Amino acid sequence: TLIGGANKVRQIEKLKEKPEVIVGTPGRILEIAETKKLKLHQVKTVILDEADQLLQQDQLSTVRNVIGKLPGERQMAFFSATSNELMEDLPKWFNVDPEWIDATEEDESKGEVLHAYIETPTRKRVEILRRLTHMEGFSGLVFVNNVANLTLAFEKLQYEGISVTVLHSEKYKTERQHALQQFRDGKVKLLLTTDVASRGLDIRGLPYVIQYDLPLNKESYIHRSGRTARMGQPGTVLTLVNGRELREFKKIISPLELPLTPLYLYGGELVLERPESEETEGTSPDSKAKTKAKPKTKEKSKTEPLKKPAAESVEPLKKKKKGRKKIDKNKGARKKNKL
Repeated sequence: TLIGGANKVRQIEKLKEKPEVIVGTPGRILEIAETKKLKLHQVKTVILDEADQLLQQDQLSTVRNVIGKLPGERQMAFFSATSNELMEDLPKWFNVDPEWIDATEEDESKGEVLHAYIETPTRKRVEILRRLTHMEGFSGLVFVNNVANLTLAFEKLQYEGISVTVLHSEKYKTERQHALQQFRDGKVKLLLTTDVASRGLDIRGLPYVIQYDLPLNKESYIHRSGRTARMGQPGTVLTLVNGRELREFKKIISPLELPLTPLYLYGGELVLERPESEETEGTSPDSKAKTKAKPKTKEKSKTEPLKKPAAESVEPLKKKKKGRKKIDKNKGARKKNKL
């Protein structure tokens, strides 16, 4: 493996063993190839995994420089879970005429995924994460859009005593490996990460992917949600949104035509109500949300409304009792006796 952030000298030493396969990032492969320590003139096949990402403008020139060091006759393969308009320019960039193969329908490894959301104010998202960790068997990979927000959420959860760790690009490779291993071993319930973990990360039996922040586009949503429901196992993709973000979120994923379900965290568990009768079959998610929110109304009625009448009924009596002097007690009765 030839990857950035690792010891380059050690990687060059491993090349002396003459490996048949090299797996690496374009930047590090190009860096070592330019030192003549990696000779690419005998390469027969090159595979670009996560091709849609590698063909973005910030990486395209590096990839093309690597390909330029390969023999003119070589096999090229491009793999990706999503496609975009950049993929249409493969003939122009690499002088190839690719055969397109879509394996989506043949994929039997994917499990059943519940695409859901919890509508909550932004300031209460950390509290939602805290409450989720108290659910039985809970384990969640949480996606945050930037390192600053991720660090803030991590510090708040840590202060609350929640078992949580982080994984992002600013951490050393050993720190990232340690955090990931802790999460895989079940030693922490939450792994906060950026989109650096949205591709290629395999966590066996991961039940929840949680989006603390909205994905930037539908491709990001696909890759994030792909971390759960792997190898036939079920999974839930849970997005935390406020009212304004909910409309934006629906626009982002509308091309995917996914069924989106509102969930509610109540009584220490996620409440899911699906229409069972013909009367509710055509109900929209928004109107169903009002029906499901009833337990919250009941909860309030057990606390606040009951306290107010009790205070009103006692307070006037106390004032009356305190305002009367001892000598005035039974004054009316004494007048009757004198008469």
